[in-house]
Amino acid sequence: MNDQSKTKQVLIQELALLRQRIKEMERSESEYQLTEQALHESEDLSRSYIEEAPDGVYISDLEGNLLYGNRKCEEMIGYRREELIGKNFVEVNFLPEHSLNVALRLLQANLEGKSTGPDEIELITKEGRLVPVEISTNVIQRMGQRIVLSFARDITERKQMENLLRENELRYRDLFDNISSGVAIYEVKDNGNDFIFKDFNKAGERLDGDRKEDVIGKSIYQIRPGIKEFGLLNVFKRVWETGISEHYPALFYDDNRLKKWFENYVYKLPTGEIVAVYDDITERKQTEEKLRESEANYKQLFDNAPSGIYQVDFRTGKLIKANDVFCEYFGCSQEEITSISPYDIMTEESKKRFFERLNKMVLGEEVPENPEYEIIERDGKGVWVKLTTKYNYDSEGLAGANVVVHDIDDLKRAEEKLKDTLEGLRKAVSTTIQVMVSAVEARDPYTAGHQLRVADLARAIATEMGLPQDTIDGIRMAGSIHDIGKLSIPAEILSKPGKLSDVEFSLIKEHSRKGYEMLKDVESPWPLAEIVYQHHERMDGSGYPRNLKGDEILMEARIMAVADVVEAMASHRPYRPGLGIGAALEEIEKNRGTFYDEAVANACLRLFREKGFQLQS
Repeated sequence: MNDQSKTKQVLIQELALLRQRIKEMERSESEYQLTEQALHESEDLSRSYIEEAPDGVYISDLEGNLLYGNRKCEEMIGYRREELIGKNFVEVNFLPEHSLNVALRLLQANLEGKSTGPDEIELITKEGRLVPVEISTNVIQRMGQRIVLSFARDITERKQMENLLRENELRYRDLFDNISSGVAIYEVKDNGNDFIFKDFNKAGERLDGDRKEDVIGKSIYQIRPGIKEFGLLNVFKRVWETGISEHYPALFYDDNRLKKWFENYVYKLPTGEIVAVYDDITERKQTEEKLRESEANYKQLFDNAPSGIYQVDFRTGKLIKANDVFCEYFGCSQEEITSISPYDIMTEESKKRFFERLNKMVLGEEVPENPEYEIIERDGKGVWVKLTTKYNYDSEGLAGANVVVHDIDDLKRAEEKLKDTLEGLRKAVSTTIQVMVSAVEARDPYTAGHQLRVADLARAIATEMGLPQDTIDGIRMAGSIHDIGKLSIPAEILSKPGKLSDVEFSLIKEHSRKGYEMLKDVESPWPLAEIVYQHHERMDGSGYPRNLKGDEILMEARIMAVADVVEAMASHRPYRPGLGIGAALEEIEKNRGTFYDEAVANACLRLFREKGFQLQS
């Protein structure tokens, strides 16, 4: 082969190698393009992810100049990216002073090539609102240059939750410390056989007498050495094992071996801790014990009382229970007593008064405290009783009563007999007085007529003043004979037409004393002798014969004094003509409160001036 042929062969081989090389280069170029395309796609994907990230992402250089910020950054601070890119974070002024110090510290760390975070700062939005964020920074190398990639997370909701949690914690602590009940929290140890104090409130310190710092972290056996004997630990263990809360009143003894009762509510927390809420109920227990003793004493008194006792329910109108004495009254058993009402055993007249009294009570009117009724015993005999009632009330009002039945039949019969005796005595006194009046009338017609008119006026004044009927009857009786002492005065002095001498007038003044002497031994239900004795006394002590004054004078005598003056001045006398009712009333009005009792004088003036009262002729 000549040289030319050889050269051609080499060229062909080199050409083939060149073609192969070109194909490899084309293949490499294709792979490069694919790789570059994949890289672009990856960058686009990363950029898209960063742009749509839920947290703020921004890029800055080491000096703090902003190079990039995603959409979340715009949302968080309210600035558009165009307003931020290329500016230093100090220039933008979206950091408050306290956050600026933190940012400067982070910038210093970034300059030293250190990543930071997470740190909490606050940003100022364009509208001036503060936004709490959590920020982390990473120093990375890009295209031969170090830059800072930062992530900012809006933690507003988390901060709100933390604040709420903090507030709730403060509320819980305030409630825990200031609740009136003792509260102790125990950590469970040794499979429920030991309980360690974890927390202890102020009420617990007060109730137990222990300081919190002396209790926390210690076993309940250290603080309460004798606690096993009270059974409370068994409750703790059951609650811890079952998770079912329990209520347990426990009896303890203090250092002086005095009983102390505590009411415990024990329950299990989700954390497995045991909580005991307790109160000192010693006083309540003592009260309950006293109440039981009182009930026992009451039952003994109820069962053994000499008087009948029953309980009545006003809702049903029936008896609830009665003692043996009450049952014996009516020949019924304890079982039968609950089927009857109190009024079933009364006479018709008493039953009528019973319902009248009940109606008044319903209307809120006052009624006698201890009413008297006639009841019918099992033998059909009527017996008088007095009821002493203690009313019972509930949330709806008057519910019932406890009633003691006092047998007053003998007393009632005695009262009736006494009433008959008094009535007879009244009639006897009245007859005696009529005899005396007739004797005076026979001796001195003027005096007799005067006494009757005074009696009539005195009775009217007493009625106007609202005095009791028995007092009014006594005043009328005394008025009829108030001048009976004049029987001892010579008739010629009584009927003398001219002026009396001093000696004659002194005799006249003695008629009050003489009248007292005549009447003092007369049996009477009224103080007739004293009324007669005092009817010329005056409120200021200027009267006669004893110069009594004020409350020393009986009310009946004060009334008699006014009636006596009015009648005497208004009527004719042998020694002078009548002065008229006008002059008499002027005398009373002028000297009321001085000579005459003011209330009596006012009643007299009302009778004549407002009610048309007139003296009998």
